[in-house]
Amino acid sequence: MLPLLHSIETTVISLSEEFHRLSDKDIEIVYEQLKNYFKQVAQGKEAEEPSFSSESKEALSDEILNILDLRKGIEADTHLINNKDYQPSGSPIPSLAALYVNAFSILIGSVRFWRKDKETTYLKFIKNNVL
Repeated sequence: MLPLLHSIETTVISLSEEFHRLSDKDIEIVYEQLKNYFKQVAQGKEAEEPSFSSESKEALSDEILNILDLRKGIEADTHLINNKDYQPSGSPIPSLAALYVNAFSILIGSVRFWRKDKETTYLKFIKNNVL
């Protein structure tokens, strides 16, 4: 799971350098929308990818989806699916979409935690600790 989280947060850092006004709240909103999207997909429902009126949020969402597609293409996370040795919620993760729901839940908690710290912030934290 850590490589997946690292890929997503590295993408956030990269986009924050292009979109200097990208805030922790913007990131949280994108993470929440992506989590909701993958939750629907994991439940077998048809869902449209999230879209945003903000250029920075749209770019962030697109780039995260691109990195997830790349990871799927190289099967970077398939070893975590239906793995009896990896059961973060007490049962194996049934699909990549369910894995992404789990990942975004973790990331949302991290954003909320660091957003409360006015000196550090989520973006500062991941810039100092992810790269």
